[in-house]
Amino acid sequence: MDGIDAAIVTATGAEDARNQGPPVTPDYVERVATWMETERGYDRRDLPAFHRLAEFLAWRRRGRATKGLVLAGPNGNGKTLWLRMFAFCRMVSCADIARRWVDAGGPDTMAWLSPPTGYDVIPEQYYPLVLDELGDEPRVNSYGTKTECMGEVLAERYELFVRHGMRAATYISTNLSAQDIQTRYGNRVYSRLCEMCNRVEFTAPDSRTGEA
Repeated sequence: MDGIDAAIVTATGAEDARNQGPPVTPDYVERVATWMETERGYDRRDLPAFHRLAEFLAWRRRGRATKGLVLAGPNGNGKTLWLRMFAFCRMVSCADIARRWVDAGGPDTMAWLSPPTGYDVIPEQYYPLVLDELGDEPRVNSYGTKTECMGEVLAERYELFVRHGMRAATYISTNLSAQDIQTRYGNRVYSRLCEMCNRVEFTAPDSRTGEA
């Protein structure tokens, strides 16, 4: 594991320390991009998205990243594969969250997704979270009415982000457009999502079908 690899897969320290890293130069971004290709096998076929992700990882490596990510675009262009770059933290599908919400209820599901309580020291990896395929989950029944459980999850992630900054960053993949997210989960959730995550659009064709 090289230095860049270790920095990417290890959760870092407090927010004030994260914002005091060395500057991010174009040469350093290119070093990270080369690492992404040679060590992790990612390619540059969707060049704008690839470059933005290289920039993000460079900023994270330098301790200057201030938001999580929303990786958005059609099926089959590697969003979930890209999310696995953040191997230091837990990854959960939104469909699984909805199923648990139905089986165990909202409070139990929210506790399951949140960092544990009652400990003097909570390991860093309990704070960040990867949410795969936002929008694929069904609406669920809650006390006899249909609810968007992921809207509640995103609102709770925002509260953690406000308290802990990048320690509680959220990384999301979705096929939904920005307008779709706003329509489905509401203006309040959409506004908070914009505050805590940068959006990267994937435009490459579906690798499975070759269709855009």
